[in-house]
Amino acid sequence: MLQNLYNFVSILADSFQGYEYPPAVQFMGWGLELVSIAIVVVVSVITIIQNTLRGEDSSFVKPGPMMTPKESWGPRDDRDDKEDNSSEMGVDNENFKL
Repeated sequence: MLQNLYNFVSILADSFQGYEYPPAVQFMGWGLELVSIAIVVVVSVITIIQNTLRGEDSSFVKPGPMMTPKESWGPRDDRDDKEDNSSEMGVDNENFKL
């Protein structure tokens, strides 16, 4: 997105094999490229405004349940790390043979 905006600000004439496209065609090309960014921005702003007017939270603006880890996210119960292996420098992989 920032690259598109930077290219739009430091605009160079679009050309191909020595033919420079007319300004109207270049404008249409830039419009098509920037409309995808505009759709995301406009829909985001509309969603924030609607949620604010309804008194609801916009969960994508602040961390919510999708971004907050739970206790159940820890290691699995069947994980075999009961013994302390901190003194070992490495483990031989029997499946990796040269």
